[in-house]
Amino acid sequence: MGWDISCVYFNMRLSKYQKSNSLLVQIVEIAGGKCYNLFANLFCPSLTDAYETEQAELRAQSAELQVLLDEYEHDGHNAERFLVLAKKYPTFDELTPQMLHEFVDKVFIHEGDKSSGERRQQIDIHLNFIGQFKVPQEISELTPEELAAAEKKLERKLARRAYHKQWRDKKKAERAAAKTEAETTVVADDSTTKPAA
Repeated sequence: MGWDISCVYFNMRLSKYQKSNSLLVQIVEIAGGKCYNLFANLFCPSLTDAYETEQAELRAQSAELQVLLDEYEHDGHNAERFLVLAKKYPTFDELTPQMLHEFVDKVFIHEGDKSSGERRQQIDIHLNFIGQFKVPQEISELTPEELAAAEKKLERKLARRAYHKQWRDKKKAERAAAKTEAETTVVADDSTTKPAA
């Protein structure tokens, strides 16, 4: 519905600009080239400047609107093709490889991000005919209870990380001490097993 209204609006604006442009061209043709130039140079130089400026603006706006209309028509055609494909599978219990090949054009998996304390990874899914699909997300305000629970969860997570880091460091030190002790034992054993000279 929104696409149809926008398309109609742009079509109306484009036809208005094209009519204005053709009307200005007809006025110049009626006045005649030489007569128009003589009239313009002698009596109304500002009028010709305004005419030239308006012509340039109308051409630029017409070109922009034509590009927008072409994009709308192309997008509309692609949306229709996608809907035909979607109607092919009105209900399904599982996603089959055939369905994936028909619907999905490409998938981009970005590098993981841990800057917020939680690992997040962006995945972009580009569907055939309509391009990148963005999942709509609800933005809701957290209640004070939910906010307190989230803070408590983060504190527990940070405490767990600190505990595990401390434990790993302790085990690393124990392994290093055991290795050093084993090396000194081997050296001591080597010195006792040597024959006296």
